[in-house]
Amino acid sequence: MSLSTSSSSSDRYDPLARPAMEAAMAWHGWGSPVGLAILLVGAGACAVLLRFAVLGF
Repeated sequence: MSLSTSSSSSDRYDPLARPAMEAAMAWHGWGSPVGLAILLVGAGACAVLLRFAVLGF
């Protein structure tokens, strides 16, 4: 059993692969547009519920 990182000898080096993989891995979490949208919707819902709790209907 080999511990090499290459899966086969037919893999070729792609100079764009590493930056593309890093960009794809960085595009997640609360910094992504989807995460920010979820955070914004959650903050809005919290504000509406807080308004209902304080001022009533």
